[in-house]
Amino acid sequence: MGGSSISRATSGNPVPKLYIDAGPGRILSAGADTIFSAYAYDSDGIVRKDAEFSWSFGDGDSADGDEVTHAYVLPGTYTVSIAARAGKSHTVSLLKAVVYPSAARITKATSEGITLVNDGDEILDMSGWRVVQGNRQFILPRFMAMLPGQETQLPASITKLGTSTEPIALLFPSGAVSAGLELEAPLAPEEVSPKTPDSSPEPVVYDTPEQPVAVNVGIQDREDAVTLPLSTINSQAYVTHMSAPSATAVPGALGASAGLAAPGLLASPWTISFMGLLVAAASILVIL
Repeated sequence: MGGSSISRATSGNPVPKLYIDAGPGRILSAGADTIFSAYAYDSDGIVRKDAEFSWSFGDGDSADGDEVTHAYVLPGTYTVSIAARAGKSHTVSLLKAVVYPSAARITKATSEGITLVNDGDEILDMSGWRVVQGNRQFILPRFMAMLPGQETQLPASITKLGTSTEPIALLFPSGAVSAGLELEAPLAPEEVSPKTPDSSPEPVVYDTPEQPVAVNVGIQDREDAVTLPLSTINSQAYVTHMSAPSATAVPGALGASAGLAAPGLLASPWTISFMGLLVAAASILVIL
């Protein structure tokens, strides 16, 4: 009886075959939350919106729903099982998830944009990853991937993130930090203190031989002239305004007149001889 019922169900109202599409296998980064999604359809290609899904991620964790999120803590290769049920139809599909140590990082941030690099040896799924700076963030679009060793430029015109003194971090979709870039603070302009003029150098004194001092030669006409005492004038000084004594002058008067000159002049043998001639001439005049 039971067999006939099965026969009637098979011949009169066969159970439609159910198929699952959960996408290709995944290459993931350890610690990164990854979105897994699936849908089911029957043998006629009709999507079964009433399908219910159960996931087993191969690391002991599980979830229910047509779209779920899971993060693998440890690197490794995992088999993901997706079970779907729609009415009396039921099926299971498998896919492989290969998990590598986190290899994506920010290498540079400028006014033009942000540079990401995949240091790994496999294609990396970057769906839902976030680039965060301060209280701003940019979420990478779904299905974005990076090839091994690839550098990816995120233009500032798209991310709306610019360089500043705030660090920039690359986050997993869950918000956990994957890698960060500490930006160096821009160098503050040096505070240049006004230069103070150098103190005036001490005057340089050059050694020069003494020169004869000319007395009364235009010295009255110079404002900066310095009158030197007669005792400081050497014997080579010249007297320019000395008047010759008159014929009637007496030796005392001559001495008084000569006192205007420097004492060194009277000590000159030429001066003494000249005075002797004057005295002799005066004596002859008296005899005559």
